[in-house]
Amino acid sequence: MIVDEPLQTAVLVFAFACFAVFLAGLIYALTQVVRAPDLETLAKVIWILVLVAIPVFGVVAWFVFDALRQREMSRHIL
Repeated sequence: MIVDEPLQTAVLVFAFACFAVFLAGLIYALTQVVRAPDLETLAKVIWILVLVAIPVFGVVAWFVFDALRQREMSRHIL
């Protein structure tokens, strides 16, 4: 599957936005651990972080596999 550049750019921007939210949530989780060791609140924050991190890792995997596929295709062309 050859993906056009506007789609790749949109996916990359989405991944950066999710990563920014992930970092903000991570910082928030760390402050919650220091401030109030309430395990219910911490569990909710961790679940939110996991759900936000899924698209980030998905996009990273997509770009890695796409780069490997393009590299393999360039070998066959040569």
